[in-house]
Amino acid sequence: MIKLAFIFSTLFAVISTTISNDNSDNLISECELLLLEASLFTNNSEVMPTELDWSTIELFEIEEEVNLGFNSEDYLPEGFNPLKGLHDLDWSTIELFEIEEEVDLGFNTKDYLPAHFNANLNLGVSQL
Repeated sequence: MIKLAFIFSTLFAVISTTISNDNSDNLISECELLLLEASLFTNNSEVMPTELDWSTIELFEIEEEVNLGFNSEDYLPEGFNPLKGLHDLDWSTIELFEIEEEVDLGFNTKDYLPAHFNANLNLGVSQL
């Protein structure tokens, strides 16, 4: 609920600033602004359930046509298939490397930590 109030208050501040700075091109109507204020400053415990039932939410995927201004097929080779080789990659043969980078903060971090501090102690990791 606190996150929702924070989001609404931030949105309200941005919209209010936008509306007061540019009266000729309002981004939101007066009615929508009143609805936003009402939803921000009223108790939404009846409207917003504490537990969200994800099975009741319908997801719609909007497919938008992209117009590049030219026919992309003119620039592809003959018989081009973008899906060719899609499942040919064997992930078990790929070797991952972690590159460790030394970070220099410009000060000694131990000077700002409590005595005998162990960051791994609360995580259940044995001391190094």
